[in-house]
Amino acid sequence: MVKIKEIAETSSGGTPLSSKNEYYANGHIPWINSGEVKQGIITSTTNKITQLGLDNSSAKIFPVNTVLVAMYGATAGQVGILGIEASTNQAICGILPNNSFKSKYLFYFLNTQLENFLSMRVGVARLNLSQDVIKNYKIPLPPIEVQQKIVEESEVIEQEILKAKRTIDQAKNEIEMKIVNIADKGYENKKLSEISKINPSKREIKDLDEDTIVSFVEMASVSDEGFIALKIDKPLKHLKGSYTYFAENDIIIAKITPCMENGKCALAVGLTNHIGMGSSEFHVIRVSDEVMSKFVFLLLNRQLVRKEAEQNMTGSSGHRRVPAKFYENYKIPIPPIEKQKKLIAEIEALEQQIAQAQAIIDGAAERKQTIMQKYL
Repeated sequence: MVKIKEIAETSSGGTPLSSKNEYYANGHIPWINSGEVKQGIITSTTNKITQLGLDNSSAKIFPVNTVLVAMYGATAGQVGILGIEASTNQAICGILPNNSFKSKYLFYFLNTQLENFLSMRVGVARLNLSQDVIKNYKIPLPPIEVQQKIVEESEVIEQEILKAKRTIDQAKNEIEMKIVNIADKGYENKKLSEISKINPSKREIKDLDEDTIVSFVEMASVSDEGFIALKIDKPLKHLKGSYTYFAENDIIIAKITPCMENGKCALAVGLTNHIGMGSSEFHVIRVSDEVMSKFVFLLLNRQLVRKEAEQNMTGSSGHRRVPAKFYENYKIPIPPIEKQKKLIAEIEALEQQIAQAQAIIDGAAERKQTIMQKYL
């Protein structure tokens, strides 16, 4: 085991003054913030700075194959590697390449060390890593030829991940196109208030035994990918007050920023005793027999709708909400039930492709860990 500082030089970057337009306008030097480190192999950046910005800040240009470790806040411990020459902000530690190790070996190894990095953070208001912690971090250093084998086997998995991501992107694009095509078929458009009940009253369950077990759903339990990730069984008597009531096959949508914009929208299925209670920041949509819940959910759980909802938010900054009126007045096309069923079946087939591809991505870390264990 060797400390990183024993085999490589490290450095951090800097941020040119944002008040100086000449440091950024028409810049051509890639400049990476810590949120971009998790991209893995970095070949492009959101921001660029000028030579003047570089010269008048602590930013510096790192060479290709520099391994980057994010040090601050929520991104701490994320690891990337430069596929281009680029500068970074001060929240990133760069481990410079040299001939004593394979940079990609270091990149793949450090990618398996997130939990260790997280345990080494310090701070009060915000937990951070320091460059000293990274410099003194011990790593195994096998012979170059073994490092190369680790890189080669890890890159096979990386290619599978890239293929899986392309599959997901393609399937999501196909889903959107199918929904757009339905909207272009000339079916009658109706307001949601005409074909659904918005925010049904808790009076519907006022006579229910208070010991009845129901599903409790926090806002955090609704995935940004459009499903309820966690339901907790609780007796109804423990869920008095401002909690939102919903039932099996209702659609729940976050109304508060930034949860709404992040895509917290789900079809409530598999509820204990067919009843759910959740955050007061949910809107609930219960459709009539004229439409299928999954069909309406597919039309609403889209970035296009979220953008329009965002423009209709009310309230002060940080507490802005989408009013119920927005959904009451929102119009959707209403094809015959058979057409709705056909669309749902086609989209569920694409969702299955997405799930299979996501499983490949989710299992990649464990497979890479197995490679490390085999050689180290």
